[in-house]
Amino acid sequence: MVKLKDYDYAKPSLDVSGQAAVSSHGTTEISVHGARFFSPSDGKRLATLRAEEMLARRVVFHATGNRSHLRSGHTFELDEHPKASFNRRYLATEVRHFGNDATSQAQWKDLMEVAHDEVYFVEVDAIPADVQFRPESRTPWPRIYGVENGVIDGPADSEYAQIDDHGRYLVKFNYDESSLKLGNGSTYVRMTQPHGGGIEGFHFPLRKGAEVVITFLGGDPDRPVISGVVPNTLTPSPVTSGNHTKNVIQTGGRNRLELEDMAGQQRITMSTPYSNTYIRMGSPNAEHELIVKTDDNTLLDAGRS
Repeated sequence: MVKLKDYDYAKPSLDVSGQAAVSSHGTTEISVHGARFFSPSDGKRLATLRAEEMLARRVVFHATGNRSHLRSGHTFELDEHPKASFNRRYLATEVRHFGNDATSQAQWKDLMEVAHDEVYFVEVDAIPADVQFRPESRTPWPRIYGVENGVIDGPADSEYAQIDDHGRYLVKFNYDESSLKLGNGSTYVRMTQPHGGGIEGFHFPLRKGAEVVITFLGGDPDRPVISGVVPNTLTPSPVTSGNHTKNVIQTGGRNRLELEDMAGQQRITMSTPYSNTYIRMGSPNAEHELIVKTDDNTLLDAGRS
């Protein structure tokens, strides 16, 4: 039995799988995850191909002779074999032609390891003609191990995040040597988050130019995920050696939450540049442990007095 399985995050509840029997007498099972298909019908088709690939190699006949007309992919008829059941039609899956002029000298035959006396001979691998042949799946899919870096891209120079309906980003990879610009260097890429679920979630949108680190699921180049953001001199960290006792969350619009951890000076400040509005609580500043300030109107509404 061959079982193939994959996953489509655009349809997470869909059972993306397929299976096919290799033989009615089989007792083992081969299971492959990440077989690169996105519908059950494709899974069934690919599983059938893999099963036929294995079945085509269950019984392979090997023969030698001097018939030069044999060709791979063509059928031939075997006659006058001592075992009558072998006299049937076969499909040649591999044909190796040999020629040498050392057959008349025994020492040359030994030196060149020639086992035949004929000037020309052929070796043939074949399967019964009524068995479906499938080539062996041997070409490896390219892999990218580790992480790569790039920058968030977009079709416009905007001060806001340029994301799609799923919150995904366009990325320009640092190794990309193409001239593709304005968000054409990649398809939309998901970004890992510290929290998520049904209605809950966490997302601080990234703006064009932010440097990111990209991971490839299973090493697959077609399955990138933004795994994090890293600072550089153009997009520096809000916490450096100059304010290393602070824990800071700051948005592109300069809305800011700052938690000071300096011993004896612990405080929390939440601020927005609009009307110079902020709330500060904790260690006294101007002799007050709690300050609420704005340059505009203020309303505090309590449900009960």
